[in-house]
Parts: sequence; C-alpha cells; structure tokens
Amino acid sequence: MIINIGSLKGKKGAFLQFANDMSWQVAQGSPQIMEECSPLHVEGRISCTGRGFYAAGSVRMTLKLRCTRCLQNYEQELTGSFGEEFLPESQAMEISEEDVDDFCGDLSTFANDEVDLSQLLWDTILLSVPMKTICRPDCQGLCPSCGRSLNHEQCTCTGHTIDPRLADLADLLKE
Repeated sequence: MIINIGSLKGKKGAFLQFANDMSWQVAQGSPQIMEECSPLHVEGRISCTGRGFYAAGSVRMTLKLRCTRCLQNYEQELTGSFGEEFLPESQAMEISEEDVDDFCGDLSTFANDEVDLSQLLWDTILLSVPMKTICRPDCQGLCPSCGRSLNHEQCTCTGHTIDPRLADLADLLKE
C-alpha cells in the first residue's frame, strides 16, 4: 500500500487519513494460516513530523487457521495496530549507529513523494496471529495414543502409558 505524501511535505502537523480494503496473500507467511477469508482492511493516518512522516493505524482480516490441539481448520478475525516513523532515504544514510538504536535497529524510509506501508502491514498482520492457534477455549485436542479427536468422540484407550525412559521417576512418586 503506497501513500502519496506530496501534499504534506514541509507542513509539520499536517496529516492524511486513509482507509482501504485490499487483497492480501498472507497464508505463506505462517504455518498456522491456511487461507485468507476476507480482504485486509486498513485504516490509518499519516502525518508530517518535520523530519519525516509518522504512519499509525489498524488492520483487520479474517483468516482460516489450523488449531494446534485438534488440527481442525477454523476462521478467526485478527486485528492489530501499527505505528512507525518513515524518514527520507537521504536523511537515513546520515544517521549514526547510536541513533539507529532509537528506531529498534531498523529504519523505515521513503523516497520521492511516496511512503510504502506494505512491509509494515505485513508485519502487523503476522504479529496478530496467535503463537498457539486454538479453535475454542475448551478444545481437548487429539488422543496421544490413537489420534482421535477428543472434541467429537470419547477415546477407548486404556490409561496413560509411561515412557520407559521415565519409568524410574514414576516409581519415586509412589513412595
């Protein structure tokens, strides 16, 4: 997503509002994401800071995810917010190593009259994907012995088997 900031140049405090729905291929970015179910909705504001431009806003997208407990696919709406300052490429080359630490190690830059938000949006939506995708809070997952989904049927496996390497530790619990 590219924002034209030509009308904001040299006007500290001036801003542009933006909103857009766009097709976004995010499924290849994470193993839990199976497919996109809705376009990426972006809302935000970009403002002139005097030394660069600050972009802030939010994203929303519905994705089909795979549950890490039961391996079933389910849909979930993900939301995230972003905020980042973009500096002119010419100015970014002059910044010292100490100053780069103020930007958490990465500088976002722009050239000419365009700010490209694509990487920022990509990072925001991927960071909104939970580390453990769970289809519902009471998901019971799969039986470790037979592999049946415990959400749909009762398992007929008898008890819990102890790893032979840990059998001596089980004996300590009996005492």
